[in-house]
Amino acid sequence: MDRETPRSVMFDDLRKFGGITNRDTAWMLLRSTPMAGGKAPRDRVDERTFLSREVVHAPVERPRPELFADITQTAQNITARLIANLGGSEMARAMVAEHYSGDAAEAMRESLSAYGLDDRIYRNACDRIAAPGTTAADCALPLVTLFVACGCLCDPQAAVQVTETLITDKMGGHFSTTELSVGEGFTAAVEPEVKHAERLGLIRIVGNAAKPPLYPLNEGEGGTVIGSLATGTGAITDVDRDVSRRHARVFAKDGYWYVQGLGSTNGTVLISGANMSQHVVEPPRHTRRPGVEYPPVPLWHSDTICLGATTRFLVMKLAI
Repeated sequence: MDRETPRSVMFDDLRKFGGITNRDTAWMLLRSTPMAGGKAPRDRVDERTFLSREVVHAPVERPRPELFADITQTAQNITARLIANLGGSEMARAMVAEHYSGDAAEAMRESLSAYGLDDRIYRNACDRIAAPGTTAADCALPLVTLFVACGCLCDPQAAVQVTETLITDKMGGHFSTTELSVGEGFTAAVEPEVKHAERLGLIRIVGNAAKPPLYPLNEGEGGTVIGSLATGTGAITDVDRDVSRRHARVFAKDGYWYVQGLGSTNGTVLISGANMSQHVVEPPRHTRRPGVEYPPVPLWHSDTICLGATTRFLVMKLAI
């Protein structure tokens, strides 16, 4: 059986859960202005071949994002339709929020994973939108927007950016990280001896066990960003919910590897693989002193990077 694409997951869910036909969903999503040399995509919703092949069942490698109107606007229309079809009450809004943070989110993640796309960044965005203490009124629309944007674009990183635009520009909010109390009193890192940078990678440690895959570190300019909503070449999003969207960066410079904090909420600590000493890379936000800068900290094979309270990565040397 063929794998369901993110697009087909979206259409199937809106039809089964929300009672919105594929035609009606497409009519809300497609742009109403003509494209070069033809009709407006919205005017073609009654063409069965176009609707099926180019929209509902379009292949992941050819999503054609140019067919779609402003997703932040159309997602509002779809959310309103979902709530109305479910009874139009606050209970209906709560049902929408629960579904798109639960069953629908899991279905989308499974599809993303099946196509080798970053399902973790989708999970992390859901966790932030539906964080403890938020209400259905706060999170129903962003959750539907994330789901719809991922279906339309078949790109979870772009879907997160669309959702953040909605939250910041139209709802006056932002993606936030829960602030925790993290230990203090660590020592400063020792500058390395002269040594050419080895090829390194990171592997997540959960409990006392390594959790594949091994993430090779980007040796190019910019390095590797770790965070719940991190983007870019080699970005690592396999983190717990107390990790900031762009939490820390690992990079190579002048023959050495370094890790540096990026202004995270809950801070970063490095544990030396040589002697198990702990070095503050960046303290938690609530303990930082105004005007103090936190420079990059040298990184070596067998060290452990600790992000927030529970996310750990072991630094490993890669075979050449």
